Amino acid sequence: MSGSSKGLLLMIGARLKQWNTIKREMQDIIEQMNDRLVDRDEAVRLLVLSTLAAQNILLFGPPGTAKSAVSRLLNKFIFDCAEDQGGRYFESQFHPSTTVEDIFGPMSLKDLENGRLKRNVESMLPYASIAFLDEAFKAQASLLSCLLSTLNERVFKNGDQLLTDLPLVTAIVASNEVPRDAGAGALFDRLLIRAFVDYVSAEDSVNSKGQLTNPQNDVMNSIFTPHEKEVKPRLSLSDFQAFRKMAKKLMRYPADKDVANPKKPPVPPVVEIFTQTKQRRRGDTWLRTLEREFVLFTKEDAQKLTTGGFLEKQPGTHDVVVVKEACVPTDDDLDTEPDFQFQELAKGWKLRGFQSLDALKAVLGVEE
Repeated sequence: MSGSSKGLLLMIGARLKQWNTIKREMQDIIEQMNDRLVDRDEAVRLLVLSTLAAQNILLFGPPGTAKSAVSRLLNKFIFDCAEDQGGRYFESQFHPSTTVEDIFGPMSLKDLENGRLKRNVESMLPYASIAFLDEAFKAQASLLSCLLSTLNERVFKNGDQLLTDLPLVTAIVASNEVPRDAGAGALFDRLLIRAFVDYVSAEDSVNSKGQLTNPQNDVMNSIFTPHEKEVKPRLSLSDFQAFRKMAKKLMRYPADKDVANPKKPPVPPVVEIFTQTKQRRRGDTWLRTLEREFVLFTKEDAQKLTTGGFLEKQPGTHDVVVVKEACVPTDDDLDTEPDFQFQELAKGWKLRGFQSLDALKAVLGVEE
Protein backbone atom coordinates (compact mmCIF):
# COMPACT_ATOMS: atom_id res chain seq x y z
CA MET A 1 0.00 0.00 0.00
CA SER A 2 1.38 3.43 -0.94
CA GLY A 3 2.19 6.11 1.66
CA SER A 4 -0.71 8.30 0.53
CA SER A 5 -3.13 5.38 0.88
CA LYS A 6 -1.90 4.61 4.41
CA GLY A 7 -2.29 8.26 5.42
CA LEU A 8 -5.82 8.36 4.02
CA LEU A 9 -6.71 5.13 5.80
CA LEU A 10 -5.44 6.46 9.16
CA MET A 11 -7.36 9.71 8.70
CA ILE A 12 -10.57 7.81 7.91
CA GLY A 13 -10.06 5.54 10.92
CA ALA A 14 -9.77 8.54 13.26
CA ARG A 15 -12.87 10.14 11.81
CA LEU A 16 -14.90 6.94 12.09
CA LYS A 17 -13.80 6.50 15.72
CA GLN A 18 -14.99 10.01 16.53
CA TRP A 19 -18.19 9.40 14.52
CA ASN A 20 -18.99 6.18 16.41
CA THR A 21 -18.20 7.71 19.82
CA ILE A 22 -20.52 10.68 19.30
CA LYS A 23 -23.17 8.43 17.79
CA ARG A 24 -23.16 6.14 20.84
CA GLU A 25 -23.37 9.10 23.22
CA MET A 26 -26.26 10.56 21.23
CA GLN A 27 -28.14 7.27 21.29
CA ASP A 28 -27.52 7.03 25.03
CA ILE A 29 -28.93 10.54 25.55
CA ILE A 30 -32.10 9.55 23.69
CA GLU A 31 -32.46 6.36 25.74
CA GLN A 32 -31.92 8.14 29.07
CA MET A 33 -34.42 10.87 28.16
CA ASN A 34 -37.01 8.25 27.21
CA ASP A 35 -36.39 6.46 30.52
CA ARG A 36 -37.36 9.66 32.35
CA LEU A 37 -40.38 10.51 30.18
CA VAL A 38 -43.51 8.63 29.13
CA ASP A 39 -44.66 8.50 25.50
CA ARG A 40 -42.37 11.35 24.37
CA ASP A 41 -40.15 9.31 22.02
CA GLU A 42 -40.82 11.40 18.91
CA ALA A 43 -40.35 14.74 20.68
CA VAL A 44 -37.04 13.54 22.16
CA ARG A 45 -35.66 12.36 18.82
CA LEU A 46 -36.70 15.53 17.01
CA LEU A 47 -35.15 17.72 19.70
CA VAL A 48 -31.84 15.87 19.34
CA LEU A 49 -32.19 16.14 15.55
CA SER A 50 -32.78 19.91 15.72
CA THR A 51 -29.63 20.32 17.84
CA LEU A 52 -27.64 18.13 15.47
CA ALA A 53 -28.93 19.92 12.35
CA ALA A 54 -28.70 23.40 13.97
CA GLN A 55 -32.31 24.13 13.03
CA ASN A 56 -35.16 25.62 15.04
CA ILE A 57 -38.00 23.40 16.22
CA LEU A 58 -41.66 23.88 17.16
CA LEU A 59 -43.27 21.73 19.86
CA PHE A 60 -47.01 22.16 19.33
CA GLY A 61 -49.62 20.63 21.57
CA PRO A 62 -52.11 21.13 24.40
CA PRO A 63 -51.01 22.31 27.86
CA GLY A 64 -49.53 19.77 30.25
CA THR A 65 -47.81 17.55 27.67
CA ALA A 66 -44.22 17.98 28.95
CA LYS A 67 -43.06 20.33 26.18
CA SER A 68 -41.07 22.37 28.68
CA ALA A 69 -39.84 19.32 30.59
CA VAL A 70 -38.41 17.56 27.54
CA SER A 71 -36.61 20.75 26.45
CA ARG A 72 -35.04 21.36 29.86
CA LEU A 73 -34.04 17.71 30.16
CA LEU A 74 -32.12 17.78 26.87
CA ASN A 75 -30.05 20.75 28.03
CA LYS A 76 -28.89 18.85 31.11
CA PHE A 77 -27.13 16.36 28.83
CA ILE A 78 -25.18 19.10 26.98
CA PHE A 79 -22.04 20.47 28.63
CA ASP A 80 -22.46 24.01 27.25
CA CYS A 81 -26.02 24.34 28.58
CA ALA A 82 -25.84 22.54 31.93
CA GLU A 83 -26.16 24.91 34.91
CA ASP A 84 -22.87 23.81 36.49
CA GLN A 85 -21.00 24.08 33.16
CA GLY A 86 -21.64 27.69 32.20
CA GLY A 87 -25.32 27.51 31.28
CA ARG A 88 -25.43 28.92 27.75
CA TYR A 89 -29.17 28.26 27.83
CA PHE A 90 -31.91 30.88 27.66
CA GLU A 91 -35.55 30.38 28.59
CA SER A 92 -38.49 32.75 28.63
CA GLN A 93 -42.28 32.58 28.96
CA PHE A 94 -43.98 34.86 26.45
CA HIS A 95 -47.25 36.77 26.91
CA PRO A 96 -48.75 39.88 25.29
CA SER A 97 -46.90 42.20 27.69
CA THR A 98 -43.45 40.64 27.12
CA THR A 99 -41.08 43.36 25.93
CA VAL A 100 -37.91 43.42 23.87
CA GLU A 101 -35.98 44.12 27.09
CA ASP A 102 -37.15 40.80 28.56
CA ILE A 103 -35.56 38.85 25.70
CA PHE A 104 -32.69 40.97 24.39
CA GLY A 105 -31.70 42.83 27.55
CA PRO A 106 -32.28 46.31 29.02
CA MET A 107 -30.76 49.50 27.70
CA SER A 108 -27.21 50.21 28.85
CA LEU A 109 -27.25 53.26 31.16
CA LYS A 110 -23.59 53.93 30.47
CA ASP A 111 -24.22 54.11 26.71
CA LEU A 112 -27.32 56.26 27.25
CA GLU A 113 -25.16 58.82 29.06
CA ASN A 114 -23.02 59.01 25.93
CA GLY A 115 -26.08 59.42 23.70
CA ARG A 116 -26.04 55.87 22.34
CA LEU A 117 -28.83 53.32 22.30
CA LYS A 118 -27.34 49.96 23.16
CA ARG A 119 -28.59 46.94 25.11
CA ASN A 120 -26.87 44.77 27.69
CA VAL A 121 -27.26 41.50 25.81
CA GLU A 122 -25.03 39.36 28.03
CA SER A 123 -26.90 36.36 29.45
CA MET A 124 -29.83 37.12 27.14
CA LEU A 125 -30.96 35.49 23.87
CA PRO A 126 -28.12 36.83 21.64
CA TYR A 127 -25.56 35.03 23.83
CA ALA A 128 -27.45 31.74 24.18
CA SER A 129 -26.54 28.50 22.41
CA ILE A 130 -29.93 26.88 22.97
CA ALA A 131 -33.08 28.88 23.68
CA PHE A 132 -36.49 27.72 24.89
CA LEU A 133 -39.20 30.22 23.95
CA ASP A 134 -42.48 29.21 25.54
CA GLU A 135 -45.65 30.52 23.82
CA ALA A 136 -43.57 32.80 21.57
CA PHE A 137 -46.52 33.33 19.20
CA LYS A 138 -48.14 35.52 21.89
CA ALA A 139 -45.39 38.14 21.63
CA GLN A 140 -46.15 41.64 20.32
CA ALA A 141 -45.22 42.60 16.77
CA SER A 142 -42.14 44.65 17.74
CA LEU A 143 -40.66 41.69 19.62
CA LEU A 144 -41.52 39.21 16.87
CA SER A 145 -39.65 41.31 14.29
CA CYS A 146 -36.50 41.14 16.45
CA LEU A 147 -36.88 37.38 16.83
CA LEU A 148 -37.08 36.74 13.08
CA SER A 149 -33.54 37.82 12.20
CA THR A 150 -32.10 36.29 15.35
CA LEU A 151 -33.62 32.87 14.73
CA ASN A 152 -33.16 32.77 10.97
CA GLU A 153 -30.00 34.72 10.09
CA ARG A 154 -28.41 34.53 13.57
CA VAL A 155 -27.90 38.30 13.65
CA PHE A 156 -29.11 41.07 16.00
CA LYS A 157 -28.77 44.83 15.60
CA ASN A 158 -27.71 46.27 18.94
CA GLY A 159 -27.81 50.04 18.46
CA ASP A 160 -25.14 50.96 15.91
CA GLN A 161 -23.54 47.52 16.20
CA LEU A 162 -24.63 44.48 14.17
CA LEU A 163 -24.01 41.26 16.09
CA THR A 164 -23.40 38.51 13.54
CA ASP A 165 -22.74 34.77 13.79
CA LEU A 166 -24.67 34.49 17.04
CA PRO A 167 -23.87 31.27 18.94
CA LEU A 168 -27.53 30.14 18.79
CA VAL A 169 -27.63 26.51 17.66
CA THR A 170 -31.35 25.88 17.97
CA ALA A 171 -34.40 27.69 19.28
CA ILE A 172 -37.13 25.52 20.77
CA VAL A 173 -40.52 27.19 20.47
CA ALA A 174 -43.43 25.66 22.39
CA SER A 175 -47.04 26.62 21.78
CA ASN A 176 -50.56 25.38 22.42
CA GLU A 177 -52.26 27.71 19.95
CA VAL A 178 -52.10 28.24 16.20
CA PRO A 179 -50.42 31.53 15.10
CA ARG A 180 -53.09 33.88 13.78
CA ASP A 181 -51.45 37.16 12.76
CA ALA A 182 -48.80 37.81 10.10
CA GLY A 183 -45.95 38.33 12.56
CA ALA A 184 -46.55 35.04 14.31
CA GLY A 185 -46.92 33.34 10.94
CA ALA A 186 -43.50 34.64 9.89
CA LEU A 187 -42.02 33.17 13.08
CA PHE A 188 -43.75 29.87 12.31
CA ASP A 189 -41.95 29.79 8.92
CA ARG A 190 -38.59 29.96 10.72
CA LEU A 191 -39.31 26.70 12.56
CA LEU A 192 -38.35 24.04 10.04
CA ILE A 193 -38.78 21.06 12.38
CA ARG A 194 -42.25 20.67 13.87
CA ALA A 195 -43.55 18.08 16.31
CA PHE A 196 -47.05 17.55 17.65
CA VAL A 197 -46.89 16.68 21.36
CA ASP A 198 -50.22 15.16 22.40
CA TYR A 199 -51.50 13.79 25.69
CA VAL A 200 -50.18 10.42 26.80
CA SER A 201 -51.74 7.74 24.62
CA ALA A 202 -54.27 5.28 26.07
CA GLU A 203 -53.57 2.73 23.30
CA ASP A 204 -50.97 -0.02 23.26
CA SER A 205 -47.82 0.92 21.37
CA VAL A 206 -44.21 -0.13 20.88
CA ASN A 207 -41.73 2.05 22.77
CA SER A 208 -38.20 3.05 21.75
CA LYS A 209 -36.83 -0.24 23.13
CA GLY A 210 -39.18 -2.32 20.97
CA GLN A 211 -41.37 -3.30 23.92
CA LEU A 212 -45.17 -3.41 23.79
CA THR A 213 -46.52 -0.96 26.35
CA ASN A 214 -49.52 1.16 27.26
CA PRO A 215 -48.25 4.70 28.05
CA GLN A 216 -51.31 5.74 30.06
CA ASN A 217 -51.08 2.63 32.23
CA ASP A 218 -47.37 3.31 32.72
CA VAL A 219 -48.25 6.72 34.17
CA MET A 220 -51.10 5.46 36.33
CA ASN A 221 -49.03 2.61 37.77
CA SER A 222 -45.85 4.60 38.31
CA ILE A 223 -44.42 5.56 41.67
CA PHE A 224 -43.27 9.14 41.21
CA THR A 225 -39.89 9.28 42.91
CA PRO A 226 -36.71 11.05 41.80
CA HIS A 227 -34.87 9.13 39.15
CA GLU A 228 -32.08 6.98 40.57
CA LYS A 229 -29.46 8.14 38.07
CA GLU A 230 -28.26 11.71 38.18
CA VAL A 231 -28.31 13.50 34.85
CA LYS A 232 -24.75 14.13 33.70
CA PRO A 233 -23.70 16.01 30.55
CA ARG A 234 -22.61 13.64 27.78
CA LEU A 235 -21.83 15.80 24.75
CA SER A 236 -20.82 19.37 23.98
CA LEU A 237 -22.19 21.53 21.20
CA SER A 238 -18.83 21.21 19.45
CA ASP A 239 -19.46 17.43 19.33
CA PHE A 240 -22.79 18.06 17.61
CA GLN A 241 -21.03 20.38 15.17
CA ALA A 242 -18.33 17.80 14.38
CA PHE A 243 -20.98 15.11 13.85
CA ARG A 244 -22.92 17.47 11.58
CA LYS A 245 -19.85 18.06 9.41
CA MET A 246 -19.15 14.34 9.16
CA ALA A 247 -22.78 13.64 8.29
CA LYS A 248 -22.59 16.12 5.43
CA LYS A 249 -19.57 14.24 4.10
CA LEU A 250 -21.32 10.88 4.35
CA MET A 251 -24.75 12.03 3.10
CA ARG A 252 -24.06 14.81 0.63
CA TYR A 253 -27.36 14.28 -1.22
CA PRO A 254 -30.82 13.24 0.04
CA ALA A 255 -30.70 10.14 -2.18
CA ASP A 256 -27.34 9.04 -0.74
CA LYS A 257 -28.56 6.43 1.68
CA ASP A 258 -28.95 2.69 1.66
CA VAL A 259 -32.74 2.38 1.47
CA ALA A 260 -32.68 -1.39 1.37
CA ASN A 261 -30.46 -1.67 4.47
CA PRO A 262 -31.08 1.43 6.64
CA LYS A 263 -29.35 -0.10 9.68
CA LYS A 264 -26.19 -1.12 7.82
CA PRO A 265 -23.23 1.14 8.76
CA PRO A 266 -21.91 3.16 5.83
CA VAL A 267 -18.58 2.46 4.20
CA PRO A 268 -16.30 5.48 4.76
CA PRO A 269 -16.09 7.90 1.83
CA VAL A 270 -12.54 7.07 0.75
CA VAL A 271 -12.97 7.52 -2.99
CA GLU A 272 -12.35 11.00 -4.30
CA ILE A 273 -12.62 11.38 -8.07
CA PHE A 274 -11.66 14.46 -10.03
CA THR A 275 -11.88 15.39 -13.70
CA GLN A 276 -9.85 17.75 -15.84
CA THR A 277 -12.06 19.63 -18.28
CA LYS A 278 -10.74 21.50 -21.29
CA GLN A 279 -12.29 24.90 -21.93
CA ARG A 280 -11.53 27.39 -24.72
CA ARG A 281 -11.44 31.17 -24.32
CA ARG A 282 -10.15 33.68 -26.92
CA GLY A 283 -8.32 30.92 -28.70
CA ASP A 284 -6.48 29.75 -25.60
CA THR A 285 -6.97 26.38 -23.94
CA TRP A 286 -6.43 25.68 -20.27
CA LEU A 287 -7.26 22.96 -17.77
CA ARG A 288 -9.64 23.45 -14.88
CA THR A 289 -9.72 20.94 -12.02
CA LEU A 290 -13.13 20.13 -10.56
CA GLU A 291 -13.12 18.05 -7.38
CA ARG A 292 -15.87 15.52 -6.87
CA GLU A 293 -16.53 13.15 -4.03
CA PHE A 294 -17.88 9.68 -4.58
CA VAL A 295 -19.49 8.17 -1.48
CA LEU A 296 -19.72 4.41 -0.89
CA PHE A 297 -22.35 3.21 1.56
CA THR A 298 -22.28 -0.56 1.17
CA LYS A 299 -19.77 -3.31 0.54
CA GLU A 300 -21.78 -4.16 -2.55
CA ASP A 301 -21.08 -0.70 -3.98
CA ALA A 302 -17.38 -1.06 -3.18
CA GLN A 303 -17.29 -4.44 -4.89
CA LYS A 304 -19.15 -3.07 -7.90
CA LEU A 305 -16.83 -0.08 -8.25
CA THR A 306 -13.58 -2.05 -8.10
CA THR A 307 -14.55 -5.24 -9.95
CA GLY A 308 -17.39 -4.05 -12.17
CA GLY A 309 -15.23 -2.57 -14.90
CA PHE A 310 -15.72 1.08 -13.89
CA LEU A 311 -12.02 1.75 -13.14
CA GLU A 312 -8.82 0.88 -14.94
CA LYS A 313 -5.13 1.66 -14.54
CA GLN A 314 -4.10 4.01 -17.34
CA PRO A 315 -1.06 2.51 -19.15
CA GLY A 316 2.15 4.50 -18.91
CA THR A 317 0.87 6.73 -16.10
CA HIS A 318 0.25 6.62 -12.35
CA ASP A 319 -3.47 7.32 -12.80
CA VAL A 320 -6.54 5.18 -12.21
CA VAL A 321 -9.33 6.46 -14.45
CA VAL A 322 -13.07 5.88 -14.92
CA VAL A 323 -13.67 3.93 -18.13
CA LYS A 324 -17.42 3.21 -17.82
CA GLU A 325 -20.32 5.56 -17.15
CA ALA A 326 -22.48 4.89 -14.08
CA CYS A 327 -26.23 4.64 -14.55
CA VAL A 328 -28.00 7.68 -13.09
CA PRO A 329 -31.77 7.24 -13.67
CA THR A 330 -33.96 10.26 -14.31
CA ASP A 331 -37.54 10.71 -13.09
CA ASP A 332 -38.76 8.95 -16.24
CA ASP A 333 -36.64 5.86 -15.57
CA LEU A 334 -38.57 4.56 -12.58
CA ASP A 335 -37.84 0.90 -13.36
CA THR A 336 -34.09 1.43 -13.80
CA GLU A 337 -31.80 0.59 -10.91
CA PRO A 338 -29.00 3.11 -10.27
CA ASP A 339 -25.44 1.86 -10.12
CA PHE A 340 -24.35 3.97 -7.14
CA GLN A 341 -27.20 5.64 -5.25
CA PHE A 342 -27.90 8.24 -7.99
CA GLN A 343 -24.28 9.43 -8.05
CA GLU A 344 -22.61 10.48 -11.27
CA LEU A 345 -19.55 8.68 -12.59
CA ALA A 346 -18.25 9.81 -15.99
CA LYS A 347 -15.54 8.51 -18.32
CA GLY A 348 -12.16 10.18 -18.01
CA TRP A 349 -12.40 11.05 -14.32
CA LYS A 350 -9.26 10.24 -12.35
CA LEU A 351 -8.95 8.65 -8.95
CA ARG A 352 -7.12 10.71 -6.33
CA GLY A 353 -4.85 9.15 -3.70
CA PHE A 354 -4.41 5.73 -5.34
CA GLN A 355 -2.01 4.62 -8.06
CA SER A 356 -3.46 1.14 -8.46
CA LEU A 357 -6.74 -0.72 -8.08
CA ASP A 358 -5.09 -3.13 -5.64
CA ALA A 359 -4.39 -0.26 -3.22
CA LEU A 360 -8.00 0.88 -3.44
CA LYS A 361 -9.31 -2.66 -2.89
CA ALA A 362 -7.08 -3.05 0.16
CA VAL A 363 -8.52 0.11 1.75
CA LEU A 364 -12.09 -0.87 0.92
CA GLY A 365 -11.59 -4.45 2.05
CA VAL A 366 -12.70 -5.84 -1.29
CA GLU A 367 -11.68 -9.40 -2.07
CA GLU A 368 -11.06 -10.77 -5.53
